[in-house]
Amino acid sequence: MDDIVALKVVLEKGPNHYFLTWGRLIDPVETKTLEELVGSHLSKFALGGPAVSISVCDSLREAAGARYFYECFFEMCQKPIRFGDGYRQWAAEMLEQLKEGREIYYLGAEMETGSSRPRT
Repeated sequence: MDDIVALKVVLEKGPNHYFLTWGRLIDPVETKTLEELVGSHLSKFALGGPAVSISVCDSLREAAGARYFYECFFEMCQKPIRFGDGYRQWAAEMLEQLKEGREIYYLGAEMETGSSRPRT
């Protein structure tokens, strides 16, 4: 799993929604616990309906088309990971915030695949 991960939320009806969060805080490989943790906070977001599933994306690229992807990614990049001696403390702080429903960045709904913009 990567340091920053995208999660896709599939709704009963309507477009998929995407989120970013920190990926290695709980487990460096297993994703289920992270998915459940983020899923437990979905009621804080106006998604437009109940979620059917939530899953960690294979790549950030899958979420890159969401409306606020770049703004949220940039905001997360302003919080550098303290590798080395400070990593454990940083990871513990971020995990605590994640458990409280913070450090979950809403990117928006999946954008339409067809473009309505005129070609130039």
